[in-house]
Amino acid sequence: MALTNTRIKAAKSRSGNYKMADGGGMYLLVKKDGHKYWRLDCRFRGKRKTLARQVDEFEVVVRQWWEHCRSV
Repeated sequence: MALTNTRIKAAKSRSGNYKMADGGGMYLLVKKDGHKYWRLDCRFRGKRKTLARQVDEFEVVVRQWWEHCRSV
């Protein structure tokens, strides 16, 4: 289930960091200070890689990463 803009904006800080899954290895990491980051876990040449971008940056970039990782 993909995250909606409403759920992303409503995500608040907690006592610790937490993840909100978006599917396909992509998730929103909400830090305890309230900052939000898109993370994408994928495998590249047999090793796990995590790509990260702040939510304020274009979500299109994150979606392009996801498409690239799925195609490799």
